[in-house]
Amino acid sequence: MKARLPLFLSPILLFFSLHLSAQFNTPVVDGNIASNEYGVHTDGQNQETHNSGGQIWYMTWDDNNLYVAISNEATGNPMVIYIDADPIEPVNGGGNVNGAIQGKNYDGTDFDALQFRADFVCYVKSSYREYRNDDSTALEGWGSNTTGFGTYSDNGSNVRELSIPWSAITGSGRPASFNWFGYVINGGNIEADMPEANPETPAGTAMRWDRYYTVSNTADGSSTKPFSQDSYVFNSTSDVSNFGAIGIFDFTMNSSGRTITRASGGGVAWNIAGKLIIENGSIDFGSTTSTCDVDGNVQIGTNGTLTLSSAIGGDLYIGGDFWQDGTFNCNSRAVIFDGNGSTINQFISGIGGINIDYFLLSNSMGVSLFNNVNVSSQLDMQYNGTGGTITLGSSDLILSSTAVILNAGSSYYIITDDIGVLRKNGLASSSSFTFPIGTSTSYTPATVTNNAAGTSDYMFRVCDQVRDIGTCSGGTPATTDVVSKTWFYQTPVGTTPAPGIDLQWNASDELSGFNRGACQVNEFVSGTGWSPYTAIGAASGTNPYTYSMPSYEPPDGILAIASTNLATLLPLKFTAIDAERIRDAAEVSWNIADAYNVDYFEVERSVDGSSFESIGKAGYEAFKEHYVYKDPMPYEGVQFYRIKAVDLDGSYRYSDIAFLPAASVSSLRVWKSAPHRIRVQSSSPDQAQAVEIYNMLGQLIVRKVLNPGDTEISLPELSRGMYLVRIGRESFLLP
Repeated sequence: MKARLPLFLSPILLFFSLHLSAQFNTPVVDGNIASNEYGVHTDGQNQETHNSGGQIWYMTWDDNNLYVAISNEATGNPMVIYIDADPIEPVNGGGNVNGAIQGKNYDGTDFDALQFRADFVCYVKSSYREYRNDDSTALEGWGSNTTGFGTYSDNGSNVRELSIPWSAITGSGRPASFNWFGYVINGGNIEADMPEANPETPAGTAMRWDRYYTVSNTADGSSTKPFSQDSYVFNSTSDVSNFGAIGIFDFTMNSSGRTITRASGGGVAWNIAGKLIIENGSIDFGSTTSTCDVDGNVQIGTNGTLTLSSAIGGDLYIGGDFWQDGTFNCNSRAVIFDGNGSTINQFISGIGGINIDYFLLSNSMGVSLFNNVNVSSQLDMQYNGTGGTITLGSSDLILSSTAVILNAGSSYYIITDDIGVLRKNGLASSSSFTFPIGTSTSYTPATVTNNAAGTSDYMFRVCDQVRDIGTCSGGTPATTDVVSKTWFYQTPVGTTPAPGIDLQWNASDELSGFNRGACQVNEFVSGTGWSPYTAIGAASGTNPYTYSMPSYEPPDGILAIASTNLATLLPLKFTAIDAERIRDAAEVSWNIADAYNVDYFEVERSVDGSSFESIGKAGYEAFKEHYVYKDPMPYEGVQFYRIKAVDLDGSYRYSDIAFLPAASVSSLRVWKSAPHRIRVQSSSPDQAQAVEIYNMLGQLIVRKVLNPGDTEISLPELSRGMYLVRIGRESFLLP
């Protein structure tokens, strides 16, 4: 699977859901296994008993060594162990540099394909022991043997103990995690295989096993027990049908052109405590009526396909994240996001739109979208008694004409305080649909009634505050007399007659001075600003409150609710700011417009463009639009200025940032003059310059050629965080 930076927390969150406890032990390698010498001597923890032969394997480790022991097995029978010390996803993916994918022929036992990319193999019996590391050159790329390693002891009969230095396995110290499996050779036959689900026979040189143990964490105090996580990888040269029930840790499918088909009917549930990874090939749930419950991530690679069951009951439960880069056929089955018992916020990510027929949320920690999701039948915000929120971010959640939303409300709704929208397609004539949207602070839904003769599509989102520039960030927010929310509405094609729109809010969303008995909808129009759209009227309801518009004509709109014309609520605008050196001083100038209720201006200075200090004040004069402040003692080096306009009620807003070059140095300078604007000052102002701007995900968000005289670059309105600006061979990191 390819890396997904927005999803970097997923492995950490899954890690805390694993069975963890203290692990470090240092056994005495003397051929005698004392009580709990290797830790907890219980099957599935630090030991495992082979049900067929009665052999008992033991394993533990400390910072220096891995310790392995076997009892009830003749010490003259060789023991073989394969270890993957740096697991990748999928475990048998990658290339030869990631480890050997074929086994080493020991006494006629060899593997045509291993379960994982192995880094280490050892062969141990009473009279001889050796290990080999992969040499990264071929499928069976095993290097030369090293004998007499570590410490070995046995009781001369049926108990052996072995220490393997971590340095022999990794070339350095203890790995953070590892995979392993092992077996014993008896006269050319295999016995005492671990995990036991692997077949003991037939032995030979074309073996393919599919089970191994996963040790997710080796740290003392938080480690995985070595026999607690039995994992599966598809490792067959032909398709597998009628695949029955399984309880496993990780389940991996990475065989191009091959298919696993689940057994039909009930009683064949899949319970996967780790991840379900389908990198290549297909998994088909067939007509099973049994669920597949995955506690970790479900990851579908570019060449992978997952098809859910054609029968009722064959649903998919996901406890981690859902990554779809390949093909997902939902097949009218439910996908239940349960957060593995509401322990994590889940992510949905992928390439292209993700289609889910029945999207059921059963996670109080919620789900976040990093890709558009299409729901064709049902979105249930509180399934099986547990609900949460869905955060859209920059992605859209799209409901088909037949899709319904269940159990939405003030606790279970869709958070839309970024650019992602909730879209309802095909709303029938004379029908109403409530968009259960809100922000992380409150639930503020909108209801649309389609008054037109045919079906229509509608979109809504909402964000906190009402800003003078009609956006969700930047500009200046209103501080009184409004419901502190901005709704964004759109329909792809305007309808006649126009739809009705109801906007709902809570008393806690109202700012001081707001009068719900005399309020109106204001509309923001680009180039014009805010203006009333409806007459003044009273809201209905009792916390929550609703304002209804029987008809809204425009095909899209930015809407807010205020007790008066919003244009009179929002403070002045800064139209320009500049700074220049004049002899030994600096002169800061700025222009304003639409000012009222201004008390004074405060001039602030900074040496890094981030931390500012106040250096003086300038009084406000009615009808005056141009102001100048003289800084008598500027620094010799570069510095920055901004203006803070303070209102009579104590509220304030800032200007853009002006750059002042050093007194004796003229060079290329780049700084952020406003939240979404970057200024460039060049030592060669008469030359055109190519500029590229990247976000911290490495995504190019702006490419522009600055012609002579150009100094400013606008960023996308909803871009956030730090930026990398490249101009020629120079790079600038801006906070």
